[in-house]
Amino acid sequence: MDAVRIAQGARSDARIETIDGQRCVTKRFNDYRGPPNVKLARELAFYRAYANVPIIPKLVAHGEPDTITVSHVDGERLIDVIESGAGTDVIRAVSANYGAVLAQFFESRGSPDETQARSYVAETVHRIQDAWARHPRWLKRPVCCALDGLAALADATPPMMCKTDWSASNMLVQGDAVTCLYDFDTAYPGNRLTFLGDILGSASIRLDWPAVRDGLTSAGVAMPAPERLASAAHFSRFQVQLARASHEDLGWPGPAQFAAHLEVLTRLAAN
Repeated sequence: MDAVRIAQGARSDARIETIDGQRCVTKRFNDYRGPPNVKLARELAFYRAYANVPIIPKLVAHGEPDTITVSHVDGERLIDVIESGAGTDVIRAVSANYGAVLAQFFESRGSPDETQARSYVAETVHRIQDAWARHPRWLKRPVCCALDGLAALADATPPMMCKTDWSASNMLVQGDAVTCLYDFDTAYPGNRLTFLGDILGSASIRLDWPAVRDGLTSAGVAMPAPERLASAAHFSRFQVQLARASHEDLGWPGPAQFAAHLEVLTRLAAN
């Protein structure tokens, strides 16, 4: 069977093909916002950490420096469902199921080393603080308040392999059910708290966060104190902003929009 190209993220070219009788997706990373070999290493680390989580595809093969092959899963991209005019009831139902699905990651035994996770978070906080110190026009009150809560995140446990991009573009659905989560090239060694912050940071854009949260808690995942969750969501947004930044400019969105987004995350974490 000839390979069929499918839509995925901007950081890769993905195609469906049959390998040894198995329907697979082969993804080749490009150099958009990072070297392909780095993105491959991140994605492999995530698949290996959560090999026992059924909602993600099975790792089939990989080829250095830029190619990974995983099992194919049926479903429609949630972003396509939303953009085709899905109503709020559909989004709320999918969000609740999504939360319950995400609870599977908290039950997995795969995780980075605690020292590695603590070091990564601490070093990233330092990079965040340094970047904003070099760009004083960004230091609006919501940004300054968010920066104040970051340092304590390094001490959170247990360690978990995380990723910043849990967007509606990176999941497949059938009806109200999430059938597959994919695209893990933004993975990093973090902890339970930063994992939850990543979920909130992404869910705030297209999904219904209260429904996602209810799905998580109904599956037994305890929520941290609101101020801790807000700090973790800010950490996630700061990481995304850094990925867009140059030494001279912190990128899009600009200071006012970014500050407004942090205020939204704070409010969602508290409610």
